Amino acid sequence: MDQIDGLDPELQFLASKQETSYEWELFKENVRPLKGGRNVRLLNDALKSHAHNQLKKSLLETRSRLIEAIDEYKGNDPLLPWLERIKWVQESFPPGGDCSGLIVIYEQCLRAFWHSDRYKDDLRYLKVWLEYAKNCADAEVIYNFLDANEIGKSHSAYYVACALHMESKSKMKVANDIFSLGISRDAQP
Repeated sequence: MDQIDGLDPELQFLASKQETSYEWELFKENVRPLKGGRNVRLLNDALKSHAHNQLKKSLLETRSRLIEAIDEYKGNDPLLPWLERIKWVQESFPPGGDCSGLIVIYEQCLRAFWHSDRYKDDLRYLKVWLEYAKNCADAEVIYNFLDANEIGKSHSAYYVACALHMESKSKMKVANDIFSLGISRDAQP
């Protein structure tokens, strides 16, 4: 112990072999940012799970419980357990990508409710569509689907996301028309 005391603080820490719970520092370039931020404890556990089998098993058990919660839900807002599952996957699989299964979850959620009039104007449901569109090779197809099915069209987020996508494809006139349409609908009583 006396040998450790004579070292600089960083070497003391390394020699002590303490765990920091700051795995995000080691993997931060691989962590996909979320607009709403992240739960640091969940993030650290998720990143630790790459090396610890017990944590990996715990993540898989939690995923199974969330799937069961969707199937067993008896409340008055069936979209809620889907949103909880999406949020959990976003936080628990920080790099995103195929290993998270997030795209499949988006697709399952969207298919479950696209025919429901109840959710056509729900901002939470629209946000799932918009996140899904960001992860699609051809998001224009998604925006056309939303338009044709009158999903989310009372929310400015729909027009902003669609117009920004068109701008990214250098379709400036179409983007401007979408912005104008969104503004005109917002101005209506």
